[in-house]
Amino acid sequence: MTIVANDTFTAANGTDITSRNSDSGHSWTTAPGSSGAVTIQSNAAVDAGFNGPLLYSSYTPPSADYSVFMTMAVDAAINFVGGPAGRIDIATGNCYAVYWNGGAGEWRLDTTTSIGVYAGDAPTTAKTVELRMAGSSIKVLIDGVERISVTDTTYTNAGRPGGYFVGGAATRTHDNWQVDVAAGGGTPVPVFLHNLQQQGIARPSNSSRARPVRRSRWATSSTRRMATPRRPR
Repeated sequence: MTIVANDTFTAANGTDITSRNSDSGHSWTTAPGSSGAVTIQSNAAVDAGFNGPLLYSSYTPPSADYSVFMTMAVDAAINFVGGPAGRIDIATGNCYAVYWNGGAGEWRLDTTTSIGVYAGDAPTTAKTVELRMAGSSIKVLIDGVERISVTDTTYTNAGRPGGYFVGGAATRTHDNWQVDVAAGGGTPVPVFLHNLQQQGIARPSNSSRARPVRRSRWATSSTRRMATPRRPR
């Protein structure tokens, strides 16, 4: 894997994520057609007002082939929570986006409409979701297992990676956002290990693991029901 951007959403409760940079030094911007704040609660990002905003990172991928990871959790399976988004057009807000539709009890892969669904793996315990884009192959993996696979050419430009933040409550969380530009995606690098790599204490390898360069003692720790959320345009 080649992690090129990441955010653990570590900041004081109530911090708007657009007011600070991600762990990798990139800014967040609300996409056209979206509104509402995304704030940090207990070091995770939450949709602060039942708006379902789409946000994109200032990181620009070198090609349209990349993966976006995010870890989601929800307080009850009937509620909604968002997920990773990619190939976001910063002029229109059009993109591929993943979210958990609690009303239907399924994960959905959307453009301006649903193009793939998977009923299962409810995020009542934290689930790491990967949106993997390689040419016309668009896939969704949950905890490393492929659950949705479609062939689609709706969006072919690299655009920007980002997140679709849904839920409207502090108990419906989005965390550990990562972007991987290695073809084929893979298992997300643990947050503490990525931070070690950023500090030069560990270096990435060609696998999902990294080999330590030297020892260090330093590491980081990483109901109101809403209506169907607004989908990305």
